[in-house]
Amino acid sequence: MVDALHSLWLTLARPGTLVDLRPVSAPCPIEVITRHGSVQIGEVDASGMAADDAAADRAIREAVARGWFTMQHTEQFGFAFWWDTVSEMIAFFDGSRRAKAVSPSYAELTAAHRRVSTEAPDPVRLRCARRTMLSSYTKT
Repeated sequence: MVDALHSLWLTLARPGTLVDLRPVSAPCPIEVITRHGSVQIGEVDASGMAADDAAADRAIREAVARGWFTMQHTEQFGFAFWWDTVSEMIAFFDGSRRAKAVSPSYAELTAAHRRVSTEAPDPVRLRCARRTMLSSYTKT
């Protein structure tokens, strides 16, 4: 990965900007959202890419230490995925490289979603909130 950053540094015009944008590898709550609030019904273990994230962090630290880039800004912000049904959510997570496990089981999530939907006077949606990291670096 350091080689890729070096290649980028060689081709990037000065003063170019490198942007590092990626989800934070951490557990993410699954909630049922109603007009009156939210109810957490589960959680996603979103650490499926943690080893790749750690390698990326090491590579950018190495690139900064070698003087190729200077950090300009870093922050984390919230990001959410929304679904109307549990089956839509399942299809999303089943294809995800980051999602290692969803708990409780899909059957239990479906039952919890059905229970909240029955009790709510209005339609409900599912939300999975997660943190996303944004860092920018300038070519030196």
